[in-house]
Amino acid sequence: MLTGIPVKKNENKEQESKEQADSFVTIEEIEEQAQKRFLEASSKQKRKLSQKDSEIVMMARKEFIDPRDQINLRRPIGKNDLLPISYLQTGLRMSESVCRIVVKDSAGNKVGTGTGFLVSPEVLITNNHVLPSIDFATNSVAEFNYQHDENFVTGPVYRFSLNPDKFFMTNKGLDFTLVSVNPTSQSGENLKGIPHIELKTQPGAILEEESVSIIQHPAGPPTNGLKSITVRENQVRFLIDDFIQYTTDTNPGSSGSPVFNDQWIVVALHHSGVRDPNDKHSWIANEGIRISSIAAFVKNEYQKANEETQDILEGIFKELKELRKNEQEKPDENVTKGENVYQVKADQYRDGYDPVGLHYILDSD
Repeated sequence: MLTGIPVKKNENKEQESKEQADSFVTIEEIEEQAQKRFLEASSKQKRKLSQKDSEIVMMARKEFIDPRDQINLRRPIGKNDLLPISYLQTGLRMSESVCRIVVKDSAGNKVGTGTGFLVSPEVLITNNHVLPSIDFATNSVAEFNYQHDENFVTGPVYRFSLNPDKFFMTNKGLDFTLVSVNPTSQSGENLKGIPHIELKTQPGAILEEESVSIIQHPAGPPTNGLKSITVRENQVRFLIDDFIQYTTDTNPGSSGSPVFNDQWIVVALHHSGVRDPNDKHSWIANEGIRISSIAAFVKNEYQKANEETQDILEGIFKELKELRKNEQEKPDENVTKGENVYQVKADQYRDGYDPVGLHYILDSD
């Protein structure tokens, strides 16, 4: 069901450069690593939290809950399904930021779909295996409001092209891509009219055995790419280094979806399914990349970036503004006058392959 991105071979070259080859990761590689993490975590006996540890966890968790939300403050974490009706209202508002990404080749042909969501007034996030390079992003389109209303009628769809030449950051290991979106849609709508989701990076946003929800654009029946949601009946199984594994339902096309906790804070970027090792056609879990891990990568790049790029990154992670302020208050002994400053949107992310003729499915199950 899930296939990777095959690299087009160049018959005129004996070997593509390592830099070019490293710009792609296959779905099969992602799934194999996710399955390995799941099996290793499953084999370890879980240690029950002591009363002191439980109290520490509860205090960290409550930092994310509005003190006015008495239901969430009082209910046992992961043990009660009682939620305020505002939970649905907030979820509907968050869904406005989620889009379907239609990946096209240089000839304008659709070759796959994925999911993404706005994380600043001008930048969206998705998976690296959805948009692995500037060349792929240049030809692709973000479709907002691709969904049915209460009468099962598709509303107006707002199609925005991407602008990777302004900003593009990607990482294969963490399987994420950040890319600028053009400010005006193909039919004249302003991107400023679409809200974005603020990313928070403090620890304690999600715990094992808690529930998560995913807003996504799964391809194929029954939704055929229309915006969909899985709500709460989805338990976090394991927190493993940079990854979270959970039992949420997804389909091909869901790659790049936001994974939310009960306070509608994005805790992970969905990217892969975990296959049953005894049945390659079955799935036993799903996996996402922790937002805190992505934030750590971005923070490192931020420190090397030029001022224009730093402005863009500060729109994604607000705490970076404080980092710049601290850096400005002390002399930089490592940078000499006139030295070139690292620029994140550099051509190191341009893959060097002609995407024409490449065929793949962008997804995760």
